[in-house]
Amino acid sequence: MKNEKSASNIKNKFSNGTSLPYEFRVELTNMNLKRLFYLDWVFLVSAILLFVLYLMGVLRNGVKYENLFCMGYITTTAISLILTFLFRKHTNLPIFVRTIPLTLSYIVIMLMCVVIFYIDFPFLNALLIFVCLTVLIPIFFTVPPLFYNSVLILTYIAVFLRLKPTQSISFLVCLAVFVIMIGFFSIFKWRTTKNELILKDEQNQRTKLLEKEINLAAFVQNSFYKHIDLKIEGWNIEYFSEPMAGVSGDMHDIYTKGNNLEGLGVFDVSGHGISSGLVTMLVKNIIQQEFELGKEENLQTVMKRINDRIIIEKGDIENYLTGILTRIHDNKVELINAGNPPPIIHKAETNESYFYETNELTNYGVIGMADFPVGYSVNTIEMQSGDSILFYTDGITENCNDENTPYGKKNLMQVFKNNTYKTSKDQLADIVSDYKKFKGDARSSDDITLVILKKL
Repeated sequence: MKNEKSASNIKNKFSNGTSLPYEFRVELTNMNLKRLFYLDWVFLVSAILLFVLYLMGVLRNGVKYENLFCMGYITTTAISLILTFLFRKHTNLPIFVRTIPLTLSYIVIMLMCVVIFYIDFPFLNALLIFVCLTVLIPIFFTVPPLFYNSVLILTYIAVFLRLKPTQSISFLVCLAVFVIMIGFFSIFKWRTTKNELILKDEQNQRTKLLEKEINLAAFVQNSFYKHIDLKIEGWNIEYFSEPMAGVSGDMHDIYTKGNNLEGLGVFDVSGHGISSGLVTMLVKNIIQQEFELGKEENLQTVMKRINDRIIIEKGDIENYLTGILTRIHDNKVELINAGNPPPIIHKAETNESYFYETNELTNYGVIGMADFPVGYSVNTIEMQSGDSILFYTDGITENCNDENTPYGKKNLMQVFKNNTYKTSKDQLADIVSDYKKFKGDARSSDDITLVILKKL
């Protein structure tokens, strides 16, 4: 609401014809100086080239003061270039000081338009230069119309007085119409630029507001999933989660009673951003409630009820989810995989690590998608002391490096297997470190979640 009022105030300032806000004038000045810097280089190179051709006699027109005109052209362009270079770097200078290069350049250009007529330059050449230089300013720069048109009118009056004795009234009227059109174009350019700045400012404010909302949502989500000082008898759990941007569509949960571990879940909601993040909060409550209510029931029945409730309660929301739900009794881990990547199991006795694939004929489908066939079969894993399971979402295997190569299951298996002798905390840290080293500065395309469950 506050940002909308701010944008409205800016609009009112512009529509009432008052001066531009300070931050907009700074932006305009920076833009004009940047363009003037490059244009001065073009002018300087062309001025030197023209002077060389003049010295060679190619462009000599026998006009008085022609050599002084060429030297003045080079000198003023060089001065403008130096001033522009200096003022571009010193952004802390007052705006009226930083606008000096453009102001001087415009005045000098208009003086050139007058001088070429008074030193008896060939008429067609002088007229062509006048037209080009007059159009140049409003095309390349955004200057206040009052200043631009005042100098333009004075320039036209000076040219009019010079050409009146030799040119017809109709020609001078046509030249006046041209000047008026350019004047209107400068006004149009000024108003268009102001409107662009308004839109840009509104977009920036909306972006900042959205970033605040995303950061707040991420904070709430992290607090929602955080398990502080979790002490479980006979088990150790370590987890890591990293959203693609702000809010994560991944979720994990740990179900305990006192110091006893009853189960855990790792889920991945389709899509990204705030919408998928909100869905994770909805499904977390549903899964947790149904898990608690179904302790005496088959895990398959619990999973089916979770699926049915999510379909009903999310309504028209199109997001669905994949995931793994486990229930733990003593050293047995009951597991249902609903479209999630297969977990990695390490057996301490044989020092063997492998992907735990489920039967696709009896275990298929996802969660929360209406009219989609599902089959949730329960698989049981016997865990001995030192055994561990790595649960993960597909983000870590599918995210790519700068060469567009995915991290992949092979790398994940290798780093997991090579560090099974470490504590779960150190092992997880090594997996994350290896993944980030592989990915480098490449942008993530999906959220990632890792959970290590280890039998003590």
